[in-house]
Amino acid sequence: MKKKLLIIGYGSSGRRFANIAKKKFSGIEIFILSQQKKIRFNTIKKISDIKSVNPNFIIICSPTKLHFDQLKKINSLFRNRRILIEKPLFDKFKKINKINNKVFVGFNLRTLKIIKFVKSFIRKNKNKIYDVYFLNHSYLPNWRKNIDYQKSSSAKKKFGGGVILDCSHEIDLVRWMIGDVKIINVLKSKKSNLNIDTEDNCKIFAKNKRSSIIIDLNYYSFFKKRVIFINGYNFNLKADLLNSRITILKKNKKIIKKFNKKDIQESYFKELKDLLMNKNQNLTNYNSALLTQKLIQKIQES
Repeated sequence: MKKKLLIIGYGSSGRRFANIAKKKFSGIEIFILSQQKKIRFNTIKKISDIKSVNPNFIIICSPTKLHFDQLKKINSLFRNRRILIEKPLFDKFKKINKINNKVFVGFNLRTLKIIKFVKSFIRKNKNKIYDVYFLNHSYLPNWRKNIDYQKSSSAKKKFGGGVILDCSHEIDLVRWMIGDVKIINVLKSKKSNLNIDTEDNCKIFAKNKRSSIIIDLNYYSFFKKRVIFINGYNFNLKADLLNSRITILKKNKKIIKKFNKKDIQESYFKELKDLLMNKNQNLTNYNSALLTQKLIQKIQES
């Protein structure tokens, strides 16, 4: 008998996981929970219909604002199911008293080889680092080709949009790579003429015992950039995530490391494979994601 995968939401991430599952996992029966029409998979329309499907695996790809209530409902209906939630975990820090299932969150950048290299570099040079700068600039209307950005969850506060939640990978990477940090200041606002009611930029200033940390996010920039800079005693590092390339400069030395540009696409397959094959190597566990959610909450409230 085929095992069942239920995907809640059929936006870009829901489609991606459904297509990967169909192409790569023939032994899985796919169901989609969505109000959309012309879906080429089995569909259900209401969350109350989940029990009739009785899925073995569940992926929550709905707007962030809905994650908590949907997980709470699923958690009350089932035991020992494997559940993957697209990042971030929730729109605000909340806790479910008892988790009855195996819950993971899609912070898939952690799995990239370029990111693992940067984390190892930070660990080896932690006493020499002056500052770390995470930059993620993009243009929201270019994010999704199949939908008008004004109708996307990113554009609407009521669905959990805004750069803080949408670009929370950078916030997660700070906590995962560097550890606990103290938030010093947060500058967030709506500056652009984008037709959205969420913040379109945020600069976060933080520190730990040794280093300064800046997270710079916006989605009004025509120049798409995703970079990590590290400055320290006798070295500078630049990790260009879009071009999968690291450059390290020392006094009289330049080191360039190139990584596979397909790693980001392959990371979604690895997440799904681990979910379906009862492995955890490429999945971020619920408790770790909850710690990131605490940091996000501090930023939201600053």
